Amino acid sequence: MTLNANEVRVGGTGRVLVAEPGTDIPGATDPLPEGTWQDLGFTNEEGVTFTKSDSLEPVASWQHTAPVRLAYSEREFTLTFALLQINQHTLSFFFGDREATKDGPVTRAELRGNPQPDERALLVEFTDGDVTSRFVVPRGIVTESEDVQITRSAAVQLGLTFQALAPLGDPDSPMAVWLTHDPSDSAETG
Repeated sequence: MTLNANEVRVGGTGRVLVAEPGTDIPGATDPLPEGTWQDLGFTNEEGVTFTKSDSLEPVASWQHTAPVRLAYSEREFTLTFALLQINQHTLSFFFGDREATKDGPVTRAELRGNPQPDERALLVEFTDGDVTSRFVVPRGIVTESEDVQITRSAAVQLGLTFQALAPLGDPDSPMAVWLTHDPSDSAETG
């Protein structure tokens, strides 16, 4: 591989969207179908953090003191970000309340004592000049919420962690997909 500064990406500007779990994964620059993906609005300036964590267990043998192989015992993939807008869609996502309502000027989202899993698909899109990247998790759930601080001098932030779940049905389906469209890179590399 050669050094190529044109392949260095900067997050530039982006957005976070949610849809029903299992929603079709769009192409890197395909228009998103109307009414399918809900934009969650402003996020804080830290953007989105992806974390991939694999647990591998050593397989020992009678013949060797070192493991003869490693076997996957767990794979975890999470995205962490903080929403800045407070509305029906962001509160519904943060609280896991699919029944959040908007009645005139009043938005109501409830944090229930008997929660039900609120699975969603998540799409992170960002641009760097004319390069567009999309990162899609077809099925996941909000697993952690950061402390929400309400102060006189800072925006309220809904910080959360979204964890990818195994695909339903086909076990070979991806947990996550990263698509990048770079108009200047049309040649295949090997």
